[in-house]
Amino acid sequence: NWVQTCKEHHHQTLCGTAHTPLREDAEREFRLIDLEKMCVVLAPSTEQYAALSYVWGESGAKLALVKSNQSVFETEGSFLGHDLPETILDAMSVCKELGINYLWVDALCIVQDTNETKLAQITSMDKIYSNASLTIIALAATSGASGLFGTANRRRQEWVFSRRAYLPQMHETQSSLPNELLATKWNTRGWTYQERILSRRCLYFGQDSVYFQCRQAVCDE
Repeated sequence: NWVQTCKEHHHQTLCGTAHTPLREDAEREFRLIDLEKMCVVLAPSTEQYAALSYVWGESGAKLALVKSNQSVFETEGSFLGHDLPETILDAMSVCKELGINYLWVDALCIVQDTNETKLAQITSMDKIYSNASLTIIALAATSGASGLFGTANRRRQEWVFSRRAYLPQMHETQSSLPNELLATKWNTRGWTYQERILSRRCLYFGQDSVYFQCRQAVCDE
């Protein structure tokens, strides 16, 4: 409801997802995870996608796209046979629930050991996140293994809600998002700060609540 209300009723100058072309070298190597084919594909130019914002953790990315596995990861069904990090798995589930067929994840959509390609993608981060229809933020996660709290895959210990909680409360309210945001590891990173500022719509999965923020409203459960 939050996402749909934003798309249908908010001012398009603020919240509309206007596609800004990447630099030619970045556009040529821009990849997404196809959630139907379960593999990495070159991004279809007309398709909407979600982006994931999360912290890798101290040990780095558990699974990453590199030259040696690129052909495997670009084969249909390849992710079905891999032990994907929980945060990425949960983000995939959220996309499917929202009817979004493509997901951008830095570790799996940028070839990590090709410097030229990697630099072209990194210098296009502003467009990658601003072009995304939605950014999924793993607010409470401390690594790729943490998952997204509050999803079907990772329920909270105590899950109490009313139907009213899921109706889009789009007027200005005193949200608890700022307090939870300030206490997270995610909020200490320059990369994630950039991702939040550049995104038009953010869906935060915190320890105790899910929050939605666009450029016109902040909502929580």
